[in-house]
Amino acid sequence: MSEHFLVNALGPDKTGLVEELSEVVLENGFSIADSRMAILGDHFSVLMLVTGEKKGEEGLKKSLSGLKTLEITVRQVKPRHVVSGVFLYSIKIMGSDARGIVHSITNYLRSKGVNVAAMETWVTHAPHSGTEVFNMHLTAEVPHRNNIREFKEGLVEICDGLNLDVDMEPVQG
Repeated sequence: MSEHFLVNALGPDKTGLVEELSEVVLENGFSIADSRMAILGDHFSVLMLVTGEKKGEEGLKKSLSGLKTLEITVRQVKPRHVVSGVFLYSIKIMGSDARGIVHSITNYLRSKGVNVAAMETWVTHAPHSGTEVFNMHLTAEVPHRNNIREFKEGLVEICDGLNLDVDMEPVQG
């Protein structure tokens, strides 16, 4: 029976890390079911959900420990059950960078019972002025009990107060 394992790796960035990790996973009889990878600062970070036989866990851990530049943890996890009773929305927020934006947005989401299924944030610079521009993309699980129009109006109000633009679209399944 196939089991699920969460692999978390962090270390200095270098070309070829994704290939090295995927090779170790494959050679140990596992498949990458889901992953998030990014370069943050000068470091590479990855979260991977891999699937395979429980008997291969120790071999996977041993092989991954051979990647000396990375700090790696492996943990058995249960698969996520299908979420029902929610609408999935893609929310994109952009505007002048300021301290506390992530907290303000996620505080509002929590107050409405909204689960953040995925989130990515980054700062870029405006082409002509060099002003720091904050970007947030997230996938939100909005409970059916919420009035979507009221939910969006509340989110827009918070974003307006933070000098941010917001775009909210249903995720097409």
